[in-house]
Amino acid sequence: TMQDILGARAFDGARVTVVGYGPVGRGFAMRIRALGAQVTICDTDPVAALRAVFDGFAATDIDEALPQSDIVVSATGVRHTIALEHLRRMRQGAALAVIGGIANEIALDDIPDFHGEPGTRIRDLAVPEGPVIRLLAEGDGVNYTAGGGNPIEIMDLSFAVQVSAVDYLWRTRGTLAPGLHRLNADADRRIAAMALSVRGFRASHAVADNGY
Repeated sequence: TMQDILGARAFDGARVTVVGYGPVGRGFAMRIRALGAQVTICDTDPVAALRAVFDGFAATDIDEALPQSDIVVSATGVRHTIALEHLRRMRQGAALAVIGGIANEIALDDIPDFHGEPGTRIRDLAVPEGPVIRLLAEGDGVNYTAGGGNPIEIMDLSFAVQVSAVDYLWRTRGTLAPGLHRLNADADRRIAAMALSVRGFRASHAVADNGY
């Protein structure tokens, strides 16, 4: 979607900052690196930042990365990940987008008189006491507002996990304490096995004495 908006070669040689190195940020960073981008990762979790370094990316503080970036992409799902102070640090003419995110992941609600227009793919945004930047999809998730949404190859796995969670809740009803519970690894293995099967693949069998 971003290539459709910014141009097919938008990432070729571009300096791109990806904020958030969870599954969405990591997948996006990998793809745009393959398209020629120079990618820097910003994540407040040192474990995630180290994972990015092990994956071959630079990792640094957001305040250092933004002034050098041609494109900034937020991939956290956290409100005000890109605060007004961050917008003021961006380069004149740099592009800004959210992928797979939430409303106000960019602090546009802190900009007086900003009113989003649904369907706007790109606009110039004059940041108060800052640069004019190019805002994609009015700061909403660019993949599902300006694009065609998430591919079915991703959504079927997401829905399978959700169904597994409902099944687990049903089978354990009345026994779980209030709070957050992680699905066990068996659920992921069942889903992965089914996903492999419908694609004509399968995992290897385990060797009895070591179960590798």
